[in-house]
Amino acid sequence: GIKIISWKVMKEIECCFRIKKDLLNLCRLKENISGYCKKAFCPLVQRDYAFVEKQQGKIYLYTKKMQNNLRIHWSKYLLSENFIKALEQLEVILNRWPKYFLHFNKTKLTILYDNIVSRKKRQEEGKLYIDLNKKKYHFSI
Repeated sequence: GIKIISWKVMKEIECCFRIKKDLLNLCRLKENISGYCKKAFCPLVQRDYAFVEKQQGKIYLYTKKMQNNLRIHWSKYLLSENFIKALEQLEVILNRWPKYFLHFNKTKLTILYDNIVSRKKRQEEGKLYIDLNKKKYHFSI
């Protein structure tokens, strides 16, 4: 079908998202859930695809479903700010998808939540540092 032809074309031409590093073909397309340039992970050629992404401090799951070989339907799900609940949401939404979608999206979700927690900690430390400086400045007057 269309998917196979598209992948053959993608393999033969030089995809602008493909990076060759050592013996690996990597993909820098942000929607690619694994980072590898492989048919199963290519959002450009897969009829159905799912990936998580952070936008403006919130994490969303996007799903793509091909309908009637011509029309693509995208869905966007806001995931919970609670990490455990967000994992459960992924499991419910992706329960009929191939297992690698769930695995790689859970991995990406973990990384995104870790980044959010780290940023919050840095902000809190920064506020504490600013507050200490203000107090220090205040006492030196």
